[in-house]
Amino acid sequence: MKNILVLVISLTFFVGLVTYLLKNKDEDVGLQLSLPSSENIGVTMEMSNKESHNIAEDLSTIETNSSEDLGEEATQKRLKLSDELNALLNCQLTDSCPEDNSDPRAASILLGNMLAEKLQQYLDLHLDNNYYDAQSLAMVKQFLNYPDGHVQEKAINLMSAQPADLETGQALINVLEDSFDAKIMNQSLIELQRYPQLGDEIKSLLQSSLVTGSFYVAREIASQIIPFLNEDNINSYIDIANKLPPRSKRARFLKANIKEYQLRQTSG
Repeated sequence: MKNILVLVISLTFFVGLVTYLLKNKDEDVGLQLSLPSSENIGVTMEMSNKESHNIAEDLSTIETNSSEDLGEEATQKRLKLSDELNALLNCQLTDSCPEDNSDPRAASILLGNMLAEKLQQYLDLHLDNNYYDAQSLAMVKQFLNYPDGHVQEKAINLMSAQPADLETGQALINVLEDSFDAKIMNQSLIELQRYPQLGDEIKSLLQSSLVTGSFYVAREIASQIIPFLNEDNINSYIDIANKLPPRSKRARFLKANIKEYQLRQTSG
């Protein structure tokens, strides 16, 4: 009797399993079809490689007609620097990144230093020739959001050397919204004074950073706020100052600069 019971249970389980598989065979096929084949993976990798932009090639397509003003020698130097910057920026794709095993972050720091050095050479070339165009502007946008303060510093220097461009100014604001680097903020506050047309965007950046930004970034803004104060926004900054922790440096610096601004206004 015991053997018969075991047999019945086994047959019941088997029938149930077959029934389940038959009912779900379409779903199983659909699942298999959704899995990437080796051919699909190859196509995806090829598309990723195609989407990896080459700075020299991309920027050459937006070269202005006045590029001959740069001169043949300087043009060739710029092309070489663009190629070198591109090679460093995409070194992971070519397995050619600089190596430094002395520390887990050493290789990344080394790469950042090399990019910063090349950007400085690129800037020097344009300063020496007093020449800027669509390529030099695009180079700024390329490196503004690079995750290395030294590289960002050079990109902002290149930005500051050129005529103000609203699109690039907005790009800088976007980068600063997520920045924890007080030195970059200090440098950017000088640059942002060239963009009065972006007053609302700058106000939003500064006020949100004063309230929720990192300690050092908020303190930097509070200590350098006077050029951004005006009769239209002064009351909103007063409200923020009163809501900040009263003993915090950001509150003290902000209140002191608001007072200084008001004194300047009354004294004419």
